Amino acid sequence: MPEQDLRLEQLTQWLELCLPEVFAARGWGAVPAGDLTPASSDASFRRYFRWQAGSRSLILMDAPPPQEDCRPFVKLAGILARAGVHVPQVLAADLPRGFLLLDDLGRKTYLDVIDAQTADSLFADAIEALLAFQQEPLNDGLPFYDDALLRRELQLFPEWYVRKHLGVELDQAQQATWGRICDQLVGSALAQPQVLVHRDFMPRNLMLSQPNPGVLDFQDAVYGPVTYDITCLFKDAFLSWPQARVDAWLLDYWQKATGLGIPLQATFEEFLRASDLMGVQRHLKVIGIFARICHRDGKPKYLSDVPRFFAYINEVVARRAELDELKQFLASLTTPKPLVPVAGVPLIVYHLRALAAAGFTEVVINHAWLGQQIEDYLGDGSRYGLRIRYSPEGEPLETGGGIFRALPLLGDEPFLVVNGDIWTDYAFASLPRVLSGLAHLVLVDNPEHNVAGDFVLNGHAVETLQGTLPRLTYSGIAILHPQLFSGQTGGAFKLAPLLREAMAKEQVSGEHFSGHWIDVGTHERLAAVERLLADGAG
Repeated sequence: MPEQDLRLEQLTQWLELCLPEVFAARGWGAVPAGDLTPASSDASFRRYFRWQAGSRSLILMDAPPPQEDCRPFVKLAGILARAGVHVPQVLAADLPRGFLLLDDLGRKTYLDVIDAQTADSLFADAIEALLAFQQEPLNDGLPFYDDALLRRELQLFPEWYVRKHLGVELDQAQQATWGRICDQLVGSALAQPQVLVHRDFMPRNLMLSQPNPGVLDFQDAVYGPVTYDITCLFKDAFLSWPQARVDAWLLDYWQKATGLGIPLQATFEEFLRASDLMGVQRHLKVIGIFARICHRDGKPKYLSDVPRFFAYINEVVARRAELDELKQFLASLTTPKPLVPVAGVPLIVYHLRALAAAGFTEVVINHAWLGQQIEDYLGDGSRYGLRIRYSPEGEPLETGGGIFRALPLLGDEPFLVVNGDIWTDYAFASLPRVLSGLAHLVLVDNPEHNVAGDFVLNGHAVETLQGTLPRLTYSGIAILHPQLFSGQTGGAFKLAPLLREAMAKEQVSGEHFSGHWIDVGTHERLAAVERLLADGAG
């Protein structure tokens, strides 16, 4: 028998045993014959069933250990009821097995009934419930929405949505950018006043009931940022409202909460900013959760709600300049870096124009992630005066592996390599016409993100040895001989070890370029390129 069917049988047997005691304790008389039907399920492992006998109905929660733990639900039900919030009453419990019997708050959620006409009234009731439990003292031993929890939630986005769903491995620069974004969002959350936080206070978890609303799904409540729940209420997975209307609801909440002495930001504008950043943290988390539910739990339907959460994020970053780096980061997940616009022109186009001006006619573009976008945009290269061919990696191969894969298109003669994520005004026509060794590297002064440098230029020879000579940074521009890759068999491998082996054999020459060169790996460096272009560079 499948596990769920076995648990349903166990749940039914437990219900038969506890119903007489529940009915007797409440003076309901004899237990009538009833029907057990599925009530709902959610994104977790919990299932709900409705026991119905005439006009009386009860709810059974099946929360299978070890995936679920009923104890927080029971504890929070008591805390919220004490605050005057309408929550299900726990009528019977078997905590070790994960069975609960609850009173029934009704069949209609806010999601079932809310519309443009009823929203004001329904949200007013929801705000009153929220204000009620936000006045509870922080002395019930609940965990805090601390730095570790906020970061664990945020990490769901790169782990499950970016890596698992998109199939994208963040490069070093993207990881650094993501770290700064997390610092910004977590810092904003931790700076907020702390209250009891439901963590999923949205229309689907609010029941149309008397008193209104009935509040569900509170078992993950913590002490945390005051803006969290009110932000959830108006930006959920199923409903979106005009921003002007949301702002009016937020103002109503802020005024009422202020009057009740609930700790809040000093001004409404400060409150709105905190709400915006809190929402972004939650939306990124939810996107990650939905991807996890799809790929781990086999529930792909939740991914259909992801665009709505991206829309929430995009709306905020469009009016919060301090989130520009997040805007650029998200764009990098859907746009390959060579196509990122710099002063309105894709980065790679600057290279193509410069190569054509230097007399090059044949170009091979190696690509991996989102490479089809590059092919679709550039085509055969004729509009740039070039013939472009493409070498798709299929899987991440590192720089060395990618070049090796492209060798059949490059021929037997030395070839020029230009990294697609740099910007420079280097004159490619100045490159040596004859390669005397296995490689010729263009080196630049060390940027802030690589102050230690890579190699030493000793005359015209590139070396790895430390000495009195200054170390320089490899620019991503080089002439390579196919024989550099002799002995390689394919797969993923880095270019640097091959270059170091060739240096040891005195087979690598180089030059020092002192013009403009930027590794476009962050929002700040992208902005630096745009400033140079505005000043007439390139």
